[in-house]
Amino acid sequence: MLKTKARGVFLALIACACISLPAGASEPGNLRVGLYENKPKIFTEDDGAAAGIFVDILREIAKEEGWKLQYVKCEWQECLRALEEGRIDLMPDVAYSEERALLYDFNKTPVLESWSQVYSKPESKIERLSDLNGKRIALLDGSIQQKVFQQLVAGFECDVTIVSADSLAAAFSAVREGRADAAVANHYFGDYIYKDYNLAKTAIVFNIATLYFAAAKGRGSEYLQAIDRCLDAWKYESGSPYYRAISRWMEKKPDQAMARYMPLTLGIISALLALAGTAILFLRRQVAARTARLTKAGNELTQSEERFKILFQESPVSIFIHDKETGELLDANKTAYVAYGFSSLDELKANSFWDEPPYSLENALKLIRKAAQEGPQSFEWMSRKVSGEVFWEKVQLKPIVVDGAERVLATCVDITERKRMEEALRDSEEAHRRLFETMSQGIVYQAADGAIISANPAAERILGLTSDQMKGRTSMDPRWKMIEPDGEPVPGAEHPAMEALRTGKKIGPVIRGIFHPEMNEYVWLSITATPQFNEGETTSFQVYSTFEDITEKKRAEDDKTKLQEQLTQSQKMESIGRLAGGVAHDFNNMLSVIIGNSELAMLDLPEDSPLKLNFHEILQASQRSANLTRQLLAFARRQTAEPVILDINETVENMLKMLRTLIGEDIDLVWKPGRSLWKTKIDPVQIDQILANLCVNARDAISGTGKIMVETENIIVDEAYCESKPEAAPGEYVMLVVSDDGCGMDAETREKIFEPFFTTKETGKGTGLGLATVYGIVRQNEGFINIYSEPGKGTVCKVCLPKSKVDNERESTQPERRPVPTGEETILIVEDEPAILKLGKRILETLGYTVIPAETPTEAITKTENYEDAIHLLLTDVIMPEMNGRELAEKIASLKPGLIALFMSGYTANVIAHHGVLEEGVRFVQKPFTVESLARKVRQSLDD
Repeated sequence: MLKTKARGVFLALIACACISLPAGASEPGNLRVGLYENKPKIFTEDDGAAAGIFVDILREIAKEEGWKLQYVKCEWQECLRALEEGRIDLMPDVAYSEERALLYDFNKTPVLESWSQVYSKPESKIERLSDLNGKRIALLDGSIQQKVFQQLVAGFECDVTIVSADSLAAAFSAVREGRADAAVANHYFGDYIYKDYNLAKTAIVFNIATLYFAAAKGRGSEYLQAIDRCLDAWKYESGSPYYRAISRWMEKKPDQAMARYMPLTLGIISALLALAGTAILFLRRQVAARTARLTKAGNELTQSEERFKILFQESPVSIFIHDKETGELLDANKTAYVAYGFSSLDELKANSFWDEPPYSLENALKLIRKAAQEGPQSFEWMSRKVSGEVFWEKVQLKPIVVDGAERVLATCVDITERKRMEEALRDSEEAHRRLFETMSQGIVYQAADGAIISANPAAERILGLTSDQMKGRTSMDPRWKMIEPDGEPVPGAEHPAMEALRTGKKIGPVIRGIFHPEMNEYVWLSITATPQFNEGETTSFQVYSTFEDITEKKRAEDDKTKLQEQLTQSQKMESIGRLAGGVAHDFNNMLSVIIGNSELAMLDLPEDSPLKLNFHEILQASQRSANLTRQLLAFARRQTAEPVILDINETVENMLKMLRTLIGEDIDLVWKPGRSLWKTKIDPVQIDQILANLCVNARDAISGTGKIMVETENIIVDEAYCESKPEAAPGEYVMLVVSDDGCGMDAETREKIFEPFFTTKETGKGTGLGLATVYGIVRQNEGFINIYSEPGKGTVCKVCLPKSKVDNERESTQPERRPVPTGEETILIVEDEPAILKLGKRILETLGYTVIPAETPTEAITKTENYEDAIHLLLTDVIMPEMNGRELAEKIASLKPGLIALFMSGYTANVIAHHGVLEEGVRFVQKPFTVESLARKVRQSLDD
């Protein structure tokens, strides 16, 4: 019973594969334990800790015994030497042999049962011992496997080359890297790790071994005895630390037993293989003796036949023997009929398992005959179990002689799982291919040297190149023409894919522009480059880049940024304009007082008075100041204007003489009038201001001799142009162009040229209001202005004014010089500025009018209510406390029907003028006013 239980545990263990992580030494203690790499039995995890089946078992024993464990890392051979020399106290995972028993002491209770197996690449077709002939086999140096394997291949006369390895991992690496054709390892390590090295298990199994803990000879018996006590108890306890350790590190649970005959089979095979090797070596030595040649040959033949029968029956591989002509199944081993679900050979013979077309008896017979005639055949075959389950086998046919008759030997290995994995891989590859071809994102694969391997259809569309055109092209190819978002070119070595290959890190997403040959322009991409690595390597073997076209998104973001900048600039100009308008308004009030009182004083002085000259200078200075305020109001778009229909060509021609005087003799003025020029509606004075300011700026930009050109033409602005120039509106425009060949401007200067008081001239040589005035006039007249300039290449100013919709409005006329008018009517004057109120009263009284002054609207209403006689004219300021001038006029008119209103202001508010244009029927006088201008406005208002 105990044997059956032990055998079940053993069978469960050998059926499991292993899972683990690397490890390192623990804290120093009183028991030094050797640590080498043999997953999953014993190894080091990534964090340096010891791990594995033996480690878990020993850890639990140490807890019970109060030991402190110190693991000492070493290679296998070094670990054994360290045990002999006393540098370590205990060595796990040691297979017992008589030779080792002379050097070490072993605990008595086995820890694990193991066997050795050969692993090779799937394509190597190594299935039997004879296939190893001429091959290079990697083995752990100094291991039991090495010794037994060498005896085994010598006994079967296989010529192999042994490749020694310091570790089992190194042996498997040698096969993967082509330095060996196959590797030998205990099945615990091999089953756990062979897939990671892209290897396959072969059918070559040998050397059942029992694994123990070992101590140096004569030392450590107390440790070994304690280990035996624990193992003896744990092996009979379900869920004990022993079974937990095995369950943790194996792919299957320890109670999942394999077929009961397996240990016996492996034991018999190993014993027979060892016996056969010894016998053949013995026979080889005897063959040399001529006197016994025939006898020895007969013995060798007999033993060979016996060995074949034993191997045939006990082989873990399905074996069949067929008649070479009829294909009849003559014999099969137990593994074969069990694999097909039968309980005996007779049942197998009585059933047909070749009825899955094209895997039929007819085709099988063709292959059997071919093997008999041409030699060994290898192929994959679909078979059916008695349950109806269909499975795949790898079949090898070989002609043999059995009992003097020619037969065909078939060996079959179940490859259903491999086929299933291949099918899954094909499905995965097909899914990947479909995804690769249908993704909206572009994908490009590049080799380690940057050469393009493949590209999906989206990449072809986005880049404007076919996959064939891209293949082989590297990122260093200058035809890519990649740029940064700021327009700077990207060197080939700095392409995202090359950076990913160089650094081994994921790059992106990054924004790059790349030239599209079909569109003949740059498209903008969001690119991510990801390097790929082979397992265990730090250098990437390829990189794939994914990217999407974000041209429209980037264009929208750029437009948004540009609009935000334009809005900010517009708001800044508007704020400065409000400030300038407010300053001009207050300044005009003060100038009104200065000009009016100066003129009144001059009227009272004799003609020969020397004071008249002084007052004349005061008036001239005041008029110059008034011109400055008019420019501020023009910039603020609050200048009172009287637009008329005019021909700009005529206006320019009338100004040419003045302009030539203005710019000087060293500069040529070239005039190019446009033909059939449309008319525009604007105050002629404003055109004069625009031309004068632009020509003065052009003159100042020219050092020495140069040329200024004035041109006009008709233009039509469409919506596409307006997208880049928000101030413009679609329509027909008259364009006035002033260009020069002067010093030009940089970008920073161009951004500020329309700001009031900004100037590049020396202190005292410019007010900084010239272009600000032009800007204000143009915007006041619903036009727009563009400046084109670069340092050293001159400047072009293009002023665009809307084409007039009608041609029958009044033309501008020069006012006729007439005497200052007077009158005798009654005038109510309302002004919240006392100085202007006093001045207005004096002027009007001097002109003969009866004047009723009021500082506030309330006072004006009260005086009107109390004044019984007629009031003919209301002269009122626009902006006042309590109410504005329009509201006051409406209230006074309700008290004095038929009352005429004349408004005055330092600038025109919206209730009087909209954007500086007088509303129909509104009478207005601009501050600062002179005696004459006020007299004429009052008389004109009374006479209308």
